[in-house]
Formats: sequence, C-alpha cells, structure tokens
Amino acid sequence: MKVTIKICSGTACYVLGGADFLTFDEIFTEEELNGISLEVSNCLDFCKDESSKPPYVIINDKVYDNMSVNKLSNIVRNLLNS
Repeated sequence: MKVTIKICSGTACYVLGGADFLTFDEIFTEEELNGISLEVSNCLDFCKDESSKPPYVIINDKVYDNMSVNKLSNIVRNLLNS
C-alpha cells in the first residue's frame, strides 16, 4: 500500500512542531520510504478552525491535527503494514 502524506509547513504548524517533520528521511527506513509519497505544503488552511491545533498533516486524505513525529510514524507504519 502506498501512503500519501501532505505536511503543512505554514508558520503556525512549523513553529508548533511541524519543523520536526522536515527530517522525514531520518524517521523511516529506506524500505518504508519506498512506500511513502510525501508533499510539503506552504499552508493547508486548517489553522482557521479553532477546534483543532497545529501542526497539521494529511495522511491518505485524512486530516490529523496536533501531530507529532511519534504519532506520524505510528500511523504511517500501521498503514504500510496493513
């Protein structure tokens, strides 16, 4: 299964932890990276929603808020192994 990830690098997301996602290639193995399609976006416009919190990541068309490197790697690895 190919996992598609879109990472927001807008100011709020970047400052609140999104900068950690830019070391993406250090999080996953080379084999895992082969199953991942990554896109970095200047802004995903989800920060206007006051009911959620940056940083935002879209994984296979599902929006995740308050994302961390640990959460991201767990979700992606589960999808890769399903």
